[in-house]
Amino acid sequence: MLHAVDRLEILVVVDNYADTLLGSSPGVARFRIGEDGRLASDTLLAEHGLCLLLRAEWDGQRVSVMLDAGYSPIAAPRNLDLMGETTNELSGLVISHGHEDHVGAALSVLERAGRPPLVAHPGAFHVPRYWSADDGTLYRVPELLRRDDLERRGIRIIESLEPTEIGGGAFLVTGEIPRATSFEQALPGSIQEVDGELVPDKISDDQAVIVDVRGHGLVVISGCAHAGIVNTVHHARKLTGMRPVYAVVGGFHLSGAPFRDSIEPTIEALREEHPSRIVPMHCTGVDAMTRMRHTLGDVCAVSAVGTRFSFPFQR
Repeated sequence: MLHAVDRLEILVVVDNYADTLLGSSPGVARFRIGEDGRLASDTLLAEHGLCLLLRAEWDGQRVSVMLDAGYSPIAAPRNLDLMGETTNELSGLVISHGHEDHVGAALSVLERAGRPPLVAHPGAFHVPRYWSADDGTLYRVPELLRRDDLERRGIRIIESLEPTEIGGGAFLVTGEIPRATSFEQALPGSIQEVDGELVPDKISDDQAVIVDVRGHGLVVISGCAHAGIVNTVHHARKLTGMRPVYAVVGGFHLSGAPFRDSIEPTIEALREEHPSRIVPMHCTGVDAMTRMRHTLGDVCAVSAVGTRFSFPFQR
């Protein structure tokens, strides 16, 4: 059963954006670009991917999990090293879904963390998957998350369509998310091969992580929200007894022409939950991020590699 934590920190290890000029604000701490009066000679890397280090504290205990592992095998380990972050206390690596931009450094992250379990929906291991471009070109999705690679390294795989607790009950992985809204859709052009036939891929392996911050409510953390970020939030509330939503963080996948008409109803539906903070990342897209900043003001915080978001926070 998910229990409340006293504090949650979300460290952005990998995201699409890096910006050393962003300033800090309450609950938002940016990575220092130098010390002792000298600028650093190296920098954090951004890429089209997502990797978040989640740390929770309660009753004197501290637990950590990682959500996703970026695209390349380079960015996540490099950024962790540059920030001086250790991962030997990880309770597990949660994979939001099996796409390449979320699993690229999974093996490296798990090895350096001492081989904690990997938590995934069974569909995350489905191959082959494809993506059809606008011109009809069919691209095969790289198979960066392989069951045999994990098992050969002695890494335990926790697979479930249902919710899974991790980190002593501080984190709840949603499992498969029902899709009920009329304005949210999976990624157009996604295809998978089933029994030798190419069929639409609804990305049913999409899942998120939920944390309950004591006295404030739920922090819902998505990878890409291919099930729809509003569907994700509604499912998180249902799983936790309809607790209020404190923050929504992660990729909302509203980038590109197919999602243009989904931006405004998504923003309106999120506003109805009255979150204190929304942090769009990764695949949310520039148009959606701009509209969220314009509509929600300071409720919408800007993400960048190296940022630490803390909950609770005071404005």
